[in-house]
Amino acid sequence: MVAFSYRAKNAEGALVADELTADSEAQAFEILDRMGLFPLKVQAKRASGGEGRALLRQGFSRVRRDDVVAFSRQLADLLKVGVTINRALGILASETPNRELASVITELKADVSSGSRISEALGKFPKVFSPLYVNMVRAGETGGFLEDVLERIALFLEQEQEIRARVKAAMAYPTLLTVLATGAVIFLMVYFIPTFSQMFQDLGGTLPLPTRIVMAISGFIRHYGLYLLGGLAGAGVLLARGLRTEAGRLAFDRFRLRIPLLGTVFARTAVSRFARILGTLLRSGVSILQAMDITREAVGNKVFSEEIRQANNAVKEGATLADAMKGRRAFPDMVVGMIAVGEESGNVDDVLVSIAENYDKQIDRAVRTLVSLMEPLLLIVMGVLVGSIVIAMILPIFEIQGMIK
Repeated sequence: MVAFSYRAKNAEGALVADELTADSEAQAFEILDRMGLFPLKVQAKRASGGEGRALLRQGFSRVRRDDVVAFSRQLADLLKVGVTINRALGILASETPNRELASVITELKADVSSGSRISEALGKFPKVFSPLYVNMVRAGETGGFLEDVLERIALFLEQEQEIRARVKAAMAYPTLLTVLATGAVIFLMVYFIPTFSQMFQDLGGTLPLPTRIVMAISGFIRHYGLYLLGGLAGAGVLLARGLRTEAGRLAFDRFRLRIPLLGTVFARTAVSRFARILGTLLRSGVSILQAMDITREAVGNKVFSEEIRQANNAVKEGATLADAMKGRRAFPDMVVGMIAVGEESGNVDDVLVSIAENYDKQIDRAVRTLVSLMEPLLLIVMGVLVGSIVIAMILPIFEIQGMIK
């Protein structure tokens, strides 16, 4: 038996949080259903025997997203040509180059062979297969189109990977410039300036103000640099702990959305992720209420999560998705209007995916624009910093030359 913690809503809509024991995640969902509860989140707390080893091993997983994409696509291909799920998992376990993923697939095969559903087996590895992944597979199993769902999952993950790769590639050069500028300033402050400082002190006299300022900063960094690093590390730890709390994460996400220029990129990214996840879930046969709950957990921004939660409550009361989202600051009117059109035509899932693709293009353009502005700005800042330090150290030399003349 495995202990599960869960969050669910009862018939009156009140939130219930408790624990239960069951043989599997699927059985836990069945128990909640018999209790008249609508599950929002179900998570294994501890396990025994094989499940315990599986949960322990997945905590150290080195399975990359690319590996999961390949697994999903290959499993879909095998199922399409008529290979049974057991045999398909056996083939993939022997052919997968990633040993960690191969071990996971072996466990999946063992569970499926003993009578478990594939979605139930996947749920034992939350570090490898996200709740979004598991719920989509569960919907595919129920509807009898598992191979199609697996292909959609692979496509969804590939699209997210592509967006992240483009952003990382665009930010590579500005990041390099920032590292070089920081390294150059630290080198000048720690090694270059002390040499001149000693020489100026030996000569005596009053140094120019810029030189005294730079020398004071250099002395502070050399004498208190370690304390400064320790303070920054402590602040980082406190910030990380604060971000683990609901209030801290909400405040941080609000701050991110208010950053000039960058805030627009963060907002568009959240809208794109919302539309892509919700559209993919609906296309895979997941009900609107369950899809909204999954999307709320996976959207990656607490401000948007709260807006989605409120919209989902309105949908439960009988409102359409467009009406539930209308007037919410997180979602532009254009997005709400397109969803309304999709609901009228009966293809809201396609409309949502189209919105995501449109926003992905906007994000790409916005990131490129930001990078094109950041590159010259960083070069100017780097030049001003290094140049100011060098000039400040050269000024006394010019004064000495004037005194000699």
